[in-house]
Amino acid sequence: MKQILSCRLLGCVVAAVMIALLSQSAYAHTLWIQSSRCKVQEGLSKPMFFGWGHHIPLDDAISGNKLRYIKVLDPMGSSKDVKIRQEKSLQSYLIKYDQVGTYCLAAETNPGYYSVYRDKDGKTHHATKPKNDLPEAEDIRLSLLTLQSTKAYVVCEEPSDNVPGPVGFQLELIPVQDPTKMKPGDELHLEVFFKGKRFEGKGEWVATYNGYSTAGEDYYHKETEVEGGKFVVPITRAGIWFIRFSFKTKASGADALKCDHLNYKTTITFQVSEHGKGAHHEEVKTFKVKGASFRMIYVPSDTFMMGSPSDEQGHKPEEIQHRVTLTRGFWIGRTEVIQELYEAVMEKNPSYHRGADLPVENVSWNDAVAFIRRLNDLVLDGKFNLPTEAQWEYACRAESKGAYCFGNDRTRLDQYAWLGDNTHSKVRLKPVATKKPNAWGIYDMHGNLWEWCRDWYGEYPGGPVTDPLGPSSGREKVCRGGSWFSGKGGVRCADRDHVPPDYTSTSLGFRLVWSP
Repeated sequence: MKQILSCRLLGCVVAAVMIALLSQSAYAHTLWIQSSRCKVQEGLSKPMFFGWGHHIPLDDAISGNKLRYIKVLDPMGSSKDVKIRQEKSLQSYLIKYDQVGTYCLAAETNPGYYSVYRDKDGKTHHATKPKNDLPEAEDIRLSLLTLQSTKAYVVCEEPSDNVPGPVGFQLELIPVQDPTKMKPGDELHLEVFFKGKRFEGKGEWVATYNGYSTAGEDYYHKETEVEGGKFVVPITRAGIWFIRFSFKTKASGADALKCDHLNYKTTITFQVSEHGKGAHHEEVKTFKVKGASFRMIYVPSDTFMMGSPSDEQGHKPEEIQHRVTLTRGFWIGRTEVIQELYEAVMEKNPSYHRGADLPVENVSWNDAVAFIRRLNDLVLDGKFNLPTEAQWEYACRAESKGAYCFGNDRTRLDQYAWLGDNTHSKVRLKPVATKKPNAWGIYDMHGNLWEWCRDWYGEYPGGPVTDPLGPSSGREKVCRGGSWFSGKGGVRCADRDHVPPDYTSTSLGFRLVWSP
């Protein structure tokens, strides 16, 4: 009996809370479409899923019969329907990103009734039925017909020149600027369209970012009433942003027999990077030493497949694929160490090719370690090192599973790498950051100079490893990335080379990592 009474009391409390929530403009659950990654490599497939409920980023599963359609709009404007599974789940689907540019993931619900009422015993009920189909209702507190729409923006390598066009929702938010190019401190201007025309009525918007709060309806930017179909959202920080616009109108005609109000909601989701490039986590640290500055890019912890598959063009038998887990994130040099920095620290320059913005070369592994030792003495909180071989390959790939950071298409290599095919001038070494970076904003991981790694060279382990450091001893050190005279196979993510630690070459330099 006590348990039954407790359940009834709990039911009353829940009902009270729900009625309190429903008194706000949100009115029951909100639909958000999201992607597991907001920036992806061309040729990869990544899952999308739905958040459904009061909580950010997700709350509850959603039945397939609630969804009218799911569409994927590619950078060229073509639309492809996703076949909806008739199950209750997060409705996750793999989306193939095979074009460079901005994609729009979009979905709209079927109109659905939602009613809150009391029966003759005073018990509160929630029902997904119209009010004229509630014979047991004595007092109908709320009766809505709700239609929702949602879209999310995903960048494949680089944002498109133009914002993806309207999807054609009944109620739709149209960003005036490309939201994927936003950075903290910007303001995003949005326009509201209803049934293809500018919405001139009143509505409310809210906005938040992932991590601000997981409590129901607890948004960073609280409910703000606007009129005239335009509003501005201050983008105050990096992260995944969620914006919702909603309005309700009194039902009339045949609709009034089934509900009291028509409720419309539309949402958008997008990622804001620290520097507005759409990267998944492009946190940058800048260090200065003796007038020379250099930047480091954050690389998050994760698990990845190191090595290459046997059918990869250029594959070598030593590149045995194995699962590697890196348990701690780290910062890696945005570029190789340049001569300006090396000279500031060491007061000498061993390079054959001279230039302040050229990467330092003709340095042995021992020279690189001596540089790092002195740099750590000069910089407050100096914790610099050479990357491990696993850190180097993981940072090079930037989630790519292909031969290169952009996939397997060798015809695109000229956009990313200085190598034997395109360094035909007398001075074949090139200034850093003159080709495209990988998806994480890291330059020259393919070509220009081979780069020293921390590890002794040895065979890969036969199974999964965590935070590998390579063999405990050896005769040669690993170098990675290829150089200005390498062939296409020699600049692959998985390609390895190894030379004695006192070896020097005009095609060999190094890059830094920093760990807290």
